[in-house]
Amino acid sequence: SKPRPVRVGEVLRRMIAKRSLHQQLPKIRQAMLDAHQYGVAIPGGAEILVHARDVIEETVRNDPAQGVWAAVDVDLVNCFPRLEWDEIDEAVAETLPEMAAWTAWCHEGPADIHLPSGRLHHAGRGAEQGDPHGSLQAGLVLARRVRRATAIVNSTRWGREGYFSFWFADDGQVFCRPIQLDGFLGALDDELAAAGATRGVMPDCKSVVRLVGHPDALRAFEGSAEAD
Repeated sequence: SKPRPVRVGEVLRRMIAKRSLHQQLPKIRQAMLDAHQYGVAIPGGAEILVHARDVIEETVRNDPAQGVWAAVDVDLVNCFPRLEWDEIDEAVAETLPEMAAWTAWCHEGPADIHLPSGRLHHAGRGAEQGDPHGSLQAGLVLARRVRRATAIVNSTRWGREGYFSFWFADDGQVFCRPIQLDGFLGALDDELAAAGATRGVMPDCKSVVRLVGHPDALRAFEGSAEAD
């Protein structure tokens, strides 16, 4: 990934960004809730996700009728500095048009980064380090791309099986039927790549898949054609 400009020193920019976040907080919070994104503007978001995952997995393990689910821990690689500025601009304009002009102005030209070597790097991507809008920008881009991946899977013959995901910034929890797993991850990888992000590739991909279900359901699944 490319270096990120550090914006901590730009006092006026930080003041304007923080004020706009405060003014738009109710709309931001609702947008994040709609996207199941609990890492942005949601107090106690991490605790919510831990509790939700525990309840879901306990319910599935205790009821054979629930069948088998794939639980996926999605871990993106250096997501914040990778996101393309045009993706950020489009995501902000789509969900928070009140903040679109400011975001576009901040991205009007590449940011200059003075490297320790003395060279100058021109950055045209990334939610910039120290920018109060950084988490929001990343959350909006990921929400947009996850929605598109979801729509792709829903258009397949396995879409009716149902699945869902929830996120804490760039860390995701996905629950789906095993038969949907390859399709969803493939669609998600394509959408992430279009935005400049990635889950990484083996052996460096850190995403983890676990099968969750009642012991009887897991035994039946292991002997089924779907398990192959």
